[in-house]
Amino acid sequence: MTRKLNNETDSEFNYLANIADLISAFLFIVLIALAFMAVQLYMSDEAHHELPKLAEQLGELEKQVKELSVENKSFKEETQSWEKIKAERDAYASRLISLSAAEEDLKSQRTELQKKMRVSLEELESMPGKILGANLARTSLLKQIESKLREEGIQIQIEPSTGVLRLPEDAITFESGSANLREKYKKRLFTLGRALSSELKCYEPSGVANSSCLEINPMGYTLDAVFIEGHTDNKPFGGDTTGRLNLALSTERANTIYSELKKTNAELFSFKNPKGQQLFSLSGYGEERPLEGHKHEVPTSDEANRRIEIRFVMATPELSEQEFDSLKKKIEAVNEF
Repeated sequence: MTRKLNNETDSEFNYLANIADLISAFLFIVLIALAFMAVQLYMSDEAHHELPKLAEQLGELEKQVKELSVENKSFKEETQSWEKIKAERDAYASRLISLSAAEEDLKSQRTELQKKMRVSLEELESMPGKILGANLARTSLLKQIESKLREEGIQIQIEPSTGVLRLPEDAITFESGSANLREKYKKRLFTLGRALSSELKCYEPSGVANSSCLEINPMGYTLDAVFIEGHTDNKPFGGDTTGRLNLALSTERANTIYSELKKTNAELFSFKNPKGQQLFSLSGYGEERPLEGHKHEVPTSDEANRRIEIRFVMATPELSEQEFDSLKKKIEAVNEF
């Protein structure tokens, strides 16, 4: 019976122990809960004090966000601008490539043209070189005559490009409305004829072969014609306003020079061109060819325009049939290109 009681006591004790354990556990949980609440309350109180500072930080953050937004917008604009520049650069590069290709094409065309236009030295001497040589020979002739007359105190003017030797008013001139020469001009004309006779003999067929002419005209170029040309000013002659009387007057002046030269230098009129025709002839232009700087709108007595000019025309160098065909083919080839 005592053992039974002991067992019952043990059982009861164990039960209470279990209850105590439960109560202890409960109290521990409550204590933890109270501690958590206390911490929360403490933290809430601390947070309350930190709110102004947090708000300030938040405002600063918002400001930074706005600044970043502006910078981002600016960056986007710069990016778009850069993309535009890049596109323009690419377009420019493409254009450069096109221009380079065009340049190469032009170079190729120029090279091809140069090939078609290239003429050997022999062809140059035998075709256009002959014409150029004739013009150079005429220039040399004019300069020789000019030099001889200058030595005699007579100043003339020459135009190599047109082959003209001009006798200005201070060399030989006429009175207004007259075709007569004063004595001093006749003396100058004699000197002119002597210089012409000395030089022209090396430019006509019978003289080019003479040894004395080889240095003067080594290629043997010849003259086709020498024209004595008369001119007047624009003052009406004899009251005629049509210009016909001035035309007749200019022709008469040329005839005066022609006749005087023939009278004092007959040798000049023995010179022939390659066709056997006489070199010298004459023509009159009236008032139609005034000198540069001497063109007048109203009738003017201008002795500079009352002048005589002598025009030298070279015989055209003859080309052989082979030379002519070669030149023709080259011209056609260039035209086709």
